Amino acid sequence: NNPIDCLPLLPNSLQGIVCTSTNISCLPNVPTSFNAQQSSLGFPLTVCNVLSPCPPGVEAISGNVFLDANGNGQREPGEGPFTNAVVEAQPGNLLTAPDAAGDYLLPADTGTFTVDGQDVLYHARTTNPATVTLASLQVDSLNDIGYQPIPGIYDLVATLTVFPARPGFTNPVYVTVQNIGTEPTTAAISFTHDAVQTWVGSALPPDNLVGTTATWNPLLPPGGVWGTQVTLDTDAGVALGTPLEHLLTALPVQPDTTPADNSAGWNGVVVGSYDPNDKQAFPQEM
Repeated sequence: NNPIDCLPLLPNSLQGIVCTSTNISCLPNVPTSFNAQQSSLGFPLTVCNVLSPCPPGVEAISGNVFLDANGNGQREPGEGPFTNAVVEAQPGNLLTAPDAAGDYLLPADTGTFTVDGQDVLYHARTTNPATVTLASLQVDSLNDIGYQPIPGIYDLVATLTVFPARPGFTNPVYVTVQNIGTEPTTAAISFTHDAVQTWVGSALPPDNLVGTTATWNPLLPPGGVWGTQVTLDTDAGVALGTPLEHLLTALPVQPDTTPADNSAGWNGVVVGSYDPNDKQAFPQEM
């Protein structure tokens, strides 16, 4: 157990965050590269605010990013969060992302800034940029940003993240599919691993597992992300440098707008340590 209560400001390049077995209950900011599948927070993705156990302690801009169903530029009851956005403040190219509720907190400095959401594919912004002037340690809130989806778009994106395969060990493979379209869809997901390795298991059991191919069929809402960790084993007798190839595909129920990103392939080799001072002669006898 770690008694830590608060985290410092997090860099936007940070993807995986592990906070389990701590007293942390919120993040000071949500990095734009945050990956939920590579993280284990121990609490719902929540950004800290002035009422949190860990208030900002710096000048900041806050608000909510919401799905503006009627496109009127006003956040109204029943309009939920829009989490697939990046909030930007200029000057300074300051960036942050919203949490699971759409709330964001953007650390800044004293001065005047223009705050807006960045462009999001298949969506139109319905709110105007906000001008914010911050005094020392001030947090300017209620800077909401609305997005309205363009209807009828089906677009799934498949991503593979593969950790090194070593003889005699297992390695994780992160399978991720995101629905960046504007319609809900069942995703036909298929992952085929190299026959050199053997299947150990996955965090979300597949609907079918035949040979080296596993399939899942989750329902993904617009903006939804599905992911699981697959564990593969490499036999101790596999030689270093043996080539490996994995393939992930994800298809919606309707034709995909950009089918080029429906598949993700990975090519690599089996790796391991060796003794650089190990010198052997052949033949061994003269």
